[in-house]
Amino acid sequence: MCLPYLIDELQVAYENLRTTQEQLHSAEKLASIGQLAAGIAHEINNPLGTIMLYASLVKKQAEKAQQEVQLTDDLGTIINEATRCKNIVANLLNFARQGKLNLQKFDLFDLIMMIIKKIKPLPAYAGVAIEMNHNAVDSSIEADKDQLEQVFLNC
Repeated sequence: MCLPYLIDELQVAYENLRTTQEQLHSAEKLASIGQLAAGIAHEINNPLGTIMLYASLVKKQAEKAQQEVQLTDDLGTIINEATRCKNIVANLLNFARQGKLNLQKFDLFDLIMMIIKKIKPLPAYAGVAIEMNHNAVDSSIEADKDQLEQVFLNC
């Protein structure tokens, strides 16, 4: 009677060991992906910082010279998009480090209007009419603004 019981216990222990090995293998894969993401993020951050610096310098020069408003708006868009890229990289680093959400209070309507301003000049939206109905008294929410922006832009 003891031998069948021991055989059953051995099979259960073997199954537990196999499951644990599979989980360990998955954890090692995720750790490798995290290290890769962190390395890529650091490499991308350097040129983005340079882009943001020089775009800011050119924008300041254009503002001082009172150049065409379109030029300063375009430079502002470059700066905003580079900042968004830096935020995406930061999110990638947070993922690699098992980071948390960056919760902040912001106006959702303002975020959506900013996104519409970014996508309106794109050829894919030529001839598309965007209509906003904003009746809410308060459209402020607490969320991760960068991740919401990423969701809306990728729809």
